Amino acid sequence: MSPKNDKSSPLPENCTLISSVSIIMKHIDSICAIEAASFDPPWTRNDFINELGGGGSPSMILLNKGMLIGYLFSKKALDEITINKLCIHAEYRGRGYGNLLLYNFIEQMRGQFSRIFLEAACTNTTAIRLYTKNGFRVNRIRKAIYADGADAVEMVRGGEEVR
Repeated sequence: MSPKNDKSSPLPENCTLISSVSIIMKHIDSICAIEAASFDPPWTRNDFINELGGGGSPSMILLNKGMLIGYLFSKKALDEITINKLCIHAEYRGRGYGNLLLYNFIEQMRGQFSRIFLEAACTNTTAIRLYTKNGFRVNRIRKAIYADGADAVEMVRGGEEVR
């Protein structure tokens, strides 16, 4: 069963969102497998562990029938938060799970931070559409920041734009 694309829809019965660090740690091998299949270069196991140990920076995983299908890792700094990773397992992409994960993260963070930042490769139009749908706007373009020389679009939700 796929989630509805309506942002206000409840969590589908077969899905569970988890933000407990101890439970996320139990899924670290699955997180690393999805990461390796999705990014070049991928984050390492230690990158994820360091992110989870970073002073209460919120993270979230999405399970479907008990199987990990998505994750979101962030880092907080003062009254701002940056989403550093958001990924959905390849077999579940295009079905609204990314929207479900992002929307619920935003709802969980509501009122705690003045701004939420994230970035995507300028060529990743699917991610940019998802972020725009969830209230993010382009803040700036970061030139040639990826290993392959690609540009990134930094996006922000809330507060005033920072250039």
